[in-house]
Amino acid sequence: ALVVVRSSAFDAVVTDLRLPGATGIDIVRAVKQQCPRSRVLVVSAYFGGQEAVVVGAGADGVLRKPFVNRDVVAWLREQLSASSSPGLARCGRYAAPPR
Repeated sequence: ALVVVRSSAFDAVVTDLRLPGATGIDIVRAVKQQCPRSRVLVVSAYFGGQEAVVVGAGADGVLRKPFVNRDVVAWLREQLSASSSPGLARCGRYAAPPR
């Protein structure tokens, strides 16, 4: 995952906090380094009080598992609609889906 986010630009990334060989915090930092305007949502079943650390690393949101997919879709729509506003640079080739 780190290789991909370091070599590509994304408008939005959804990542788990716990990953093999990295953490969601590592992903957040790499994404934000590549494109600071990217939106990053970190999901986890167990944050262990790390929500503030995750947000401090640059995450734009946290979501505790279990969740329903429509919550992720709603978050993405909200974040990507804001990123399409004038003055906000887009990083990838995403176009927000119609509502």
